[in-house]
Amino acid sequence: MEIFAKWLWLAGGGERIVATLTEALLRAQHEVVLDTPVPADLSIFERNFGKNISAAALHVNSPLIRQVPRIAGLERYFELANEFAVRRSVGGDVFVDLSPSSCLGATYMRLPDIAYWSSPPIDFRSYQRQLLKDNPHRIAFTPYVELLSKLLERMAEIPLNFTISRYSERATRERYAGHFRAPMRLLYPPVNIKEWKPPGNWTKRRKVASQARFSSWKRHDLQLKIVRNDIPLTMIGAARADEEKETVTDLQGRKTENVNILLNQPLQVRKQELWSSKVFLHTADSEPFGMAIVEAIAAGCVPVIRRCGAATEVVPVHELTFTTTSEARRILERALKGDFDHYLPQLNEHIRKFDESTFTRIFLSAIEHTPR
Repeated sequence: MEIFAKWLWLAGGGERIVATLTEALLRAQHEVVLDTPVPADLSIFERNFGKNISAAALHVNSPLIRQVPRIAGLERYFELANEFAVRRSVGGDVFVDLSPSSCLGATYMRLPDIAYWSSPPIDFRSYQRQLLKDNPHRIAFTPYVELLSKLLERMAEIPLNFTISRYSERATRERYAGHFRAPMRLLYPPVNIKEWKPPGNWTKRRKVASQARFSSWKRHDLQLKIVRNDIPLTMIGAARADEEKETVTDLQGRKTENVNILLNQPLQVRKQELWSSKVFLHTADSEPFGMAIVEAIAAGCVPVIRRCGAATEVVPVHELTFTTTSEARRILERALKGDFDHYLPQLNEHIRKFDESTFTRIFLSAIEHTPR
């Protein structure tokens, strides 16, 4: 069994999917090889997600060219060659790609048997316009764009494509500009619902929590505008990439005393923070799904989310969604008073469909029925 995952070292939502599937495969007595282009410490999965996948083999697929030469008109071709190198299969009986959207098209020598689309790809339409913006660029990049079109269409040859959400499927098809027409099967990502249920001795306090990697698209800046200088907020998250560390530095310089940042904390600390928080605030731009929202609901928090992306598939209650920071502020104040507590039983029933038992059962069945 071979799994490709591009960003094992970030320890975000995509890595939770890797950890859950790998652990389930190991328990089912499969041999698992994790392919990735960047070295990773597998022990971080137990610390962050409670998943022991140390028995999996880690295989680092290095790029062909470490430093891509900046030769006018040729850089993109070198980058494409590198994509083929880092996505190469080492020969498992079943090949699963858990990050197919991380490149433009099917840059594989061997196509995966199963692809799990955990996020939409970049917008091929905008990318193409940028490459062909004037005559010199059209001369240099028309062959490249034609090659990409063929690679995008080759994606349709992957036997089984799972999508993380209905939103993600729509966005993927739109951004591939009609080049990807293969059927996609909805399979929501795995959350260990039971693990996030609070023990009986935890008391909710009048405070807000958020949980997300400190990437710029998670929009922690909006959270500062929403809580201002009076509503208590704890930002829980990881920062491993340079851009994420820069975001934390910026937030620390801008936040007021009512805002606390918990960085790179173990699983138990994150759970305890949600167990003691009344409200969960989610502000990401077009979230592909929102596993942290599911965890927060399981922990007993009232979710307040942006009305975009797949977050509304997790929270199908219009009253708990917002588009502006002023609207979010009003909802947050009401949620802290308990005005929306009556939605919690409905939400807890709704999130049962996201439990990891469903994900692992369907994914393992798909693997078992994959022709060898």
